[in-house]
Amino acid sequence: MLEESKPLKVALFVGLITINVIILAVLFGVRLPLLRQATASAPAAKSLPGNTLFMPLVVRFDPVGVADNSSWYIEKDGGDILHIVGEVVNHTTGPVSMVQVQADLLAFRSGESLGKLQGEPFQSVIPAGGKACFNLHVPKPKNYGTYQLSVLSYQPAQEAFNGTVWATNAQYDNRNAWYEINGVFNAATAGQAGDVLVIGTLYELGDLVVGCDQTFVNIPDEEASQPGTFSLIMMDRDFSRVNRYEVQASLLQR
Repeated sequence: MLEESKPLKVALFVGLITINVIILAVLFGVRLPLLRQATASAPAAKSLPGNTLFMPLVVRFDPVGVADNSSWYIEKDGGDILHIVGEVVNHTTGPVSMVQVQADLLAFRSGESLGKLQGEPFQSVIPAGGKACFNLHVPKPKNYGTYQLSVLSYQPAQEAFNGTVWATNAQYDNRNAWYEINGVFNAATAGQAGDVLVIGTLYELGDLVVGCDQTFVNIPDEEASQPGTFSLIMMDRDFSRVNRYEVQASLLQR
């Protein structure tokens, strides 16, 4: 029985090998020309010199420019007044002043310019690496849709105003629907405190600027050597989602 089945097993084995060879021939017959074609059409790799220097990608900033965290709103108490709030950043190595910010007001859908609005940050001198908020406002144009911001001009300045300002209390008042910042200012240079403003900037998540305003420092008996106090209230927008704030001191621009 074993001897009689051996030729049958050999025949089956040879048959399987033949079938596999035919399958492989068919597959390679189809794919190899495609592989040869792809190899022939592929561009040859270029060799680089041994001393090739790879330069890092550099992201350029305007020396003094508008940060990408601005927003706009319409006053909630009526009047149809459009506000655009944001920040100017000083990327230079020295303080700057006389910064002119421009907003190009654009129409809804068409993007047509409806006019230009200009103004300055509240902080008169922006130190090197510093920032200052602005609040541009105008009656809302008909068919207003969005805006584009730019810095038109600025000038080198003397050293930024030297003084210390800090908040003692800052919170959203649900009953009155406003955001209030109270604090203290201490002048570093005598004779300047009577002309001091405190500027407050309000942020939502993502450092989105949603509020920017200013108030005078109250100096007791006009004595610059004494600490002054301030109280800043912002109420023309819904500030209930504010998650942080900043305060800065500046000399009154005359």
